[in-house]
Amino acid sequence: ELLGHDPKSCPDEDNVEAICQFFSIIGKQLDEGAKSRKINDMYFSRLKELSKNHQLAPRLRFLLRDILDLRANNWVPRREE
Repeated sequence: ELLGHDPKSCPDEDNVEAICQFFSIIGKQLDEGAKSRKINDMYFSRLKELSKNHQLAPRLRFLLRDILDLRANNWVPRREE
């Protein structure tokens, strides 16, 4: 719902930030179960689409790429914050 269903649409910036924050906090736990991982795969497919959507602000596209990279790196951050 937060990201919309139309691949060509551009969701609200606050929603994109909220989803990124959500996954940065509990994404690892959500990926631990096989069933929830499959659900996450659908969300991350949408996040990947959005990260290439040039209607979205560059800052948000980079934020999405950071979350995609975090998951690809098994939820281990690139650097300590």
